[in-house]
Amino acid sequence: MTESERQTAVELRLANIDLTTVAFRLGLTGPGKEPVNFCLFKKQVMAEVSEETIDQFEAESLVYEAELAANAYKETRVSLYASLEEQNDMRYWDEINGTTVWRDHITMVKDSVPKPE
Repeated sequence: MTESERQTAVELRLANIDLTTVAFRLGLTGPGKEPVNFCLFKKQVMAEVSEETIDQFEAESLVYEAELAANAYKETRVSLYASLEEQNDMRYWDEINGTTVWRDHITMVKDSVPKPE
């Protein structure tokens, strides 16, 4: 394989990888770290990347996507829950009136968006 063909193959494989996630998982970004110039990061990756490195990037991307998918239900639930102020009001009036409005609300949200097994 010529260098040009290798570069094209690398570009095609990297096009499907979120380099932001890869940089974070490799410890290049995050709290207390200098910002990463992703144009330079991509050029560096393109120049030095091996098949093994691309495999690692793809694996990291798959892990990240799986984590996102596994936790997607949480974001959906958060959008369905009443605000904390409203929930506190529900609990107050439940205590005063002997009702279960708050518990019913939480149960409805959890039942409508179940936690994946």
